[in-house]
Amino acid sequence: MTVTRVLRTALIGIGLALALYGARLVTGLPRSDLMSAGVWAVGGLILHDGVFAPVCLALGHGVRRFVPARWWPRVLVAAMLGVTVIALAVPVLVPRHGVVPPGGATILNRPYGPAVAAALGAIVLAVAVPPLIRHMIRRRRRHSRRPTLPS
Repeated sequence: MTVTRVLRTALIGIGLALALYGARLVTGLPRSDLMSAGVWAVGGLILHDGVFAPVCLALGHGVRRFVPARWWPRVLVAAMLGVTVIALAVPVLVPRHGVVPPGGATILNRPYGPAVAAALGAIVLAVAVPPLIRHMIRRRRRHSRRPTLPS
């Protein structure tokens, strides 16, 4: 048995065990919570397939025309990571009119805006800097190989 087959079998087993554990946890929930989760799941699916995916396809198609082919994979990775960071930050950054617990000690009293901006900046740097460094190294090597003229 190859290593790939063993790894694949192990991952499938772990995935099935986690799915069964999740199903067991869900069966203990009240009916109203199950209905609410179902509504959110169906709504999320409709929102993703009906709005988010077409918008991403259109943006990707439009941006692809302006990005060089060798940069395209990096742009896709940066876009995927950026969208993920923003999607995770939206619930925290969007103002809510909820009840603040006594003492005001919540996770929402931290400056998340600068943290999200820093994360997005780190993504851009991680995608843009390595190719620029490689370009600079290649350029330096090319210039150092030029023969010098005798004086």
